[in-house]
Amino acid sequence: MRAEIIKDFRKLIMALDGGQTQSAYLIVFNRSRHEEAFIREFEKLSDLDSRVKGIYIESIKGNYRHYKVVYINQWSDKLPFGAR
Repeated sequence: MRAEIIKDFRKLIMALDGGQTQSAYLIVFNRSRHEEAFIREFEKLSDLDSRVKGIYIESIKGNYRHYKVVYINQWSDKLPFGAR
């Protein structure tokens, strides 16, 4: 899935460059397991193009519910549990 997500980010850049859209958003939901290595990769996507806004939302249920929200590039509004 990681490779597909990175491809999607690149496709959004191409859509912006080609004038097909004026804004681009990539939203990734993960309900499987904590993915610290992917989170680092996701954060580095902002280096490719600052015009694409991205959000990664991790919500894992175990003995307790684990939330992780990561934003890339400039967002004016953020989810209230994003600081966890």
